[in-house]
Amino acid sequence: MRRQAPEAGMRVRQRAGTRAHLEDDELVWAHPWGALRVRRPPRPLRTATGLITRAGAAGLEHARLAGEIGEPAAAAVLRALACCLTVSLCDAEGRPVIDAEPLHPGARWAEPVRADRTARWSRYASVRAEGGEIVAESPLGGHRITVHDGRLLAALPAAAAAGPVSALSWPPAVTAWLAASGLLAVADDDGSFPEDARETAAWSPQDLASWWRSRPGLHDRPVGATPASAAADAEGGPTPVESGSVGVLPLPRADITRLRDEDRTLTAVLEDRRSVREHGGEPLTAAAVGEFLDRCFGLRQAPDRAGRRAFPSAGAIEDLTVYLVVGRCTGVPPGVHRYDPGRHALVAVPPGPPGRDGGALLRGAARTAGVAAAPDLLVVLTSRVSRLAAKYAGLAYSLTLRNAGVLYQSMYLVGASMGLATCALGFTDSRLTAGALGLELPGEVPVGEFMIGSPGTGGAPAR
Repeated sequence: MRRQAPEAGMRVRQRAGTRAHLEDDELVWAHPWGALRVRRPPRPLRTATGLITRAGAAGLEHARLAGEIGEPAAAAVLRALACCLTVSLCDAEGRPVIDAEPLHPGARWAEPVRADRTARWSRYASVRAEGGEIVAESPLGGHRITVHDGRLLAALPAAAAAGPVSALSWPPAVTAWLAASGLLAVADDDGSFPEDARETAAWSPQDLASWWRSRPGLHDRPVGATPASAAADAEGGPTPVESGSVGVLPLPRADITRLRDEDRTLTAVLEDRRSVREHGGEPLTAAAVGEFLDRCFGLRQAPDRAGRRAFPSAGAIEDLTVYLVVGRCTGVPPGVHRYDPGRHALVAVPPGPPGRDGGALLRGAARTAGVAAAPDLLVVLTSRVSRLAAKYAGLAYSLTLRNAGVLYQSMYLVGASMGLATCALGFTDSRLTAGALGLELPGEVPVGEFMIGSPGTGGAPAR
């Protein structure tokens, strides 16, 4: 790939979703995030707007724009319209190399990168196939890059380690747009990379991408309720449970009438709640487990709320399913069970393969908690993220984690009210969990784990 001047082979066109028009003495560039308005627009801007809009999808050559209004005016216009234009760079033979499309209204025009600067491929950059093309983007950038020339990707290994910009094989214009998109990290004059600053470096690439994608403002993807909302609502609700009574263990219900009169106050359980990893000598009973599951996950008993779950969930879709892994419990057999709120019952799950069964999952939970003994009981929350994704674009996984967090707090408070030993876990082994619960990843994925047992002595609060 031969080097080229920054302006050579550059075309600009209206970004998808933009429209330019005049309103009296005001030039309006409407874009997906709002509008850019210029009162009494100067002649170069009016001329550039006309040329760009008439060029259509083919785009306007930068050289022609500069020839019409002069290079300084062309540069000023392109900077002013940066969020409204898609840029195409071509090689010396006119073949496309990359397109750069703005992701948000704050996207800035690419500036040349000095050859003596140090640069490297950003650890926050992602490259994937989309719509039959290769696209690359970063939460730290303002543009999405579509790659048309495979030679650009072939040069990536050389950019993995920090080195001088002059050593990169990309043309200067390509380098500038890779930097503007956040894909190429460029060091400051002191040699430090902004993405290495403590507050940025604390983010893993996966966490930053998840946060970025699940909130609007810094990208152009849809976020929130979609036209498919009605279908998603129809598909919501708890995971269907097999009919019949084989392997089904009905549980005692919570006495809500008594609890309304005698239960501890909310303030008391909030103050007394703590995480306890170690369990006492006596196992819990089926009656205690039934009350706990009913209060946390069951159907409400009040006449005006009958059939409604005891916890809120995004869009009332109920993407979460509750599994109970039993190590020891009087009246409940060991193994893996799925909770059926409609019948307030536990439904036995067939044992997983050797080494990936309920016992292995309990031992894994103990390792995660940093204790020697396996917990008496382990609640595992799983999610069918597709249910949320059908209604809420871009934030389904974020919402399912919030739903799981709601249930964590419910389990802590009910556990404190009942005097149980409870402790939330940060994770378990996903492959082990899928085997033990019989999950088909990624259709149904584990998103939360919570240990329950009888209170003991010496249980250390979670850190």
